[in-house]
Amino acid sequence: MAVNPYQKSAQKKMNNFKFSLRQILKQRVPAVLNVLGLAIGIASALLLFRVVQFHESFEKSQVNASRIFRIVSTTKRETGVFQTAGVPYPFEKAIKLAIPQLEKTTTISQPYQTQITVTWQAKGEAPKMFKEASSVVYVQPSFFEIFNAVWLTGNYKSLADPTSAALSKAYAIKCFGHWQSAIGKLIRINNDKTYTVRGVFADASVNTDFQQQVLLAYSSLDDAKNNYWGIVHGSTMCFVLLAPKVHPSSINNLLRQYVHKHLMHVVDTFPEYTLQPLTEMHYSTEFSTLSVDPISRSMLLSLLFLGVFLILMAAINYVNLSTATALDRAKEIGVRKVLGCRRRQIVLDYLFEVFLITAFSGLIALILCQIFFPQVRTLLGLPDSLEFLTIQMSGLFLLIILGATLLSGLYPALILSGFNPIEAIKAQYISPDSKQIFLRRGLVGMQFLISQVLIICTLIGINQVDFFSHSNLGFTKEVIVGLPIPADSIGSSRISQLRAELRGVNGIKSLSFSNFSILSGSDNETSFSLNGSSRKFEFPVNLKFGDANFFSNYSLKFIAGHGYKQSDTISELVINETLAHRLGFKNVADAIGRNISIDMNPGKSIVGVIADYHNRPLKSAIAPILMACNLKSYQYCGLKLTGTDLKTQLDVISRIWKRIYPQNVYEYTFLDKDIASNYEQEQRLANLFKIFAAISIFIGCLGLYGLVSFMAVQKTKEIGIRKVLGASIGQILQLFSTEFLVLVFTAFLFAVPLAWYLMSLWLENFTYHIAISWYYFAISGLFTLILAFATIISKGLQAARANPVKNLRIE
Repeated sequence: MAVNPYQKSAQKKMNNFKFSLRQILKQRVPAVLNVLGLAIGIASALLLFRVVQFHESFEKSQVNASRIFRIVSTTKRETGVFQTAGVPYPFEKAIKLAIPQLEKTTTISQPYQTQITVTWQAKGEAPKMFKEASSVVYVQPSFFEIFNAVWLTGNYKSLADPTSAALSKAYAIKCFGHWQSAIGKLIRINNDKTYTVRGVFADASVNTDFQQQVLLAYSSLDDAKNNYWGIVHGSTMCFVLLAPKVHPSSINNLLRQYVHKHLMHVVDTFPEYTLQPLTEMHYSTEFSTLSVDPISRSMLLSLLFLGVFLILMAAINYVNLSTATALDRAKEIGVRKVLGCRRRQIVLDYLFEVFLITAFSGLIALILCQIFFPQVRTLLGLPDSLEFLTIQMSGLFLLIILGATLLSGLYPALILSGFNPIEAIKAQYISPDSKQIFLRRGLVGMQFLISQVLIICTLIGINQVDFFSHSNLGFTKEVIVGLPIPADSIGSSRISQLRAELRGVNGIKSLSFSNFSILSGSDNETSFSLNGSSRKFEFPVNLKFGDANFFSNYSLKFIAGHGYKQSDTISELVINETLAHRLGFKNVADAIGRNISIDMNPGKSIVGVIADYHNRPLKSAIAPILMACNLKSYQYCGLKLTGTDLKTQLDVISRIWKRIYPQNVYEYTFLDKDIASNYEQEQRLANLFKIFAAISIFIGCLGLYGLVSFMAVQKTKEIGIRKVLGASIGQILQLFSTEFLVLVFTAFLFAVPLAWYLMSLWLENFTYHIAISWYYFAISGLFTLILAFATIISKGLQAARANPVKNLRIE
């Protein structure tokens, strides 16, 4: 009976599968180590690649993404370069008329901290009130002629009406229970203006910076018709859609010409406006974004390279462990060759074995990814709705499996298939040549080079974050609670009542009112002049309004003069040390009594100079600060508490607040937590380095174990002879350790300058940073040396304790 060729082929494949599986099971320990190393390496790489893939997908879903740009500006001053994504209010209207190559233009404005009150409520329910930090944006109808959105009901044209609003599906459900019932309902913004909901749009995808949930008519803004070019808010941005085939550089030239022609006599210092591609906005750390924290390209590139290195390290381990056990398969290869098996078939069979191990490792890696991806999401601040497994990740997974199979299996397959059949049957195979030994040592050295670089970078990163957290900022930050004050006339009219009642609360040591938190680095760019000076000063100054208690509440130190007296309007001024020097006073005391005039208003006298304090994160330089009283501007209350029985104190404060401001959301923050949030991205980076430095060390130790195993096989007879001649276990271990510890030390010598260079570049991003000390490198080298020595001992003892007679009979 003839055999079906398809059945014959299937039977052959099944035999190959059984044979490969049998070979894997025969070498359980190497197989387990290979699976473990590959699984951890693949899982780590996949997690990193998923993070990179998520960030690289931003704004790619926009239909005309390649033609959409945001206009940003750069202003060069004597004090440095000032960059912003904000534009003056009349900017968009002007360039729309002046530059016909712009197919569409639109302006948006995003307020900070908006209160939304839902005027409709079910019977018996209290009105719903929400405080939104960045979910609200004022838009023109033209916004949706540039950006695509799905409208579930209503349409964007309704936003031409100053009383119109539109909500996302999720926010409509949050406000009204069902999004279908939102149309026609009313919402009130900051207890001031009332808007009618005339549209509901689909929720934004996670991979966009446009995460706004409440859209308000731009024409309802008080400043929408402002024609003054001197006011620039970073939250007011202009987006343009270029006509097809128009190059961005030509628009940049036209913008430059327009500014020089029309603005030279309008503003004293005019910026250079340029187009920023929409697809680059998410990676632009120098300019603000709308909702999602930007991430630098260099950071993504670092994550990508780290993922590749981890896979390479795992593949190197496979090579070293496989070649270390090559002698165990020598007879099998020899017999197969004598029986006529070709080298090509041996290579393919071995690669199939590697594929089985890699595929099994990949399945374990997928399980690890599903388990640990929620932790990675939390660690890196990714959206909770982000899933790990996507079509792109599935394709990438298959590529990694195939790539890891070739990387791990090709070299050992060529070594095994190249055995001389006679020597292989006699088990006389020792080593192909010294070059291959050198290659294996170099690969393991590379593993430890990467590991030590990561350890050094982690130590420096952790200490820089610790420096941020524990540096003296120049003011008291412990047990200070911040209360936002309603930014309306009612809010300021009731401040005196709030102050009086809070002073009677047991546990409140002191309190003060100001326009912003002491941490605020918002620059109110304004022109001002110094009495008696012919020079006009043009640089951003941090204009702060605070009551007379502000200085004592935060323990600010006066280095000249004193604080101003309590007043409801600007009467006297206090400046900081930096501003005094910028004004030209070498001795800050000379500033006392001089008058400063702001925006052509009558000059006010400087009565005090405070020592510099960090009103910005330590990444940035201290800004020049100008302070005065101004009751109508107060939007923040700082309460210094005793720190005992905080819950009771906060409950009392809550009751007072709700009695005085019943129509406003009650919320508070701790100043020390606000400070920590400024360095959240650096903290995440440090934590990420901790994890992957540990993983790389683990994989590196596996690789070292493989190389020690290989050398133990190579030195089998030498070890036997040494033991017969009286060598102790310690002397045998020295035979192993000396060579490999030199390898680790050599990797350390290369790691030091590389890590120093990389971290020097990173630390340059911060105005205030730690010095790179020698002990970071010493700790890394010592730690790696101890781990390497422990790994060598674990395998070296096995070889040293082996029966020397058995070793001498190896042939």
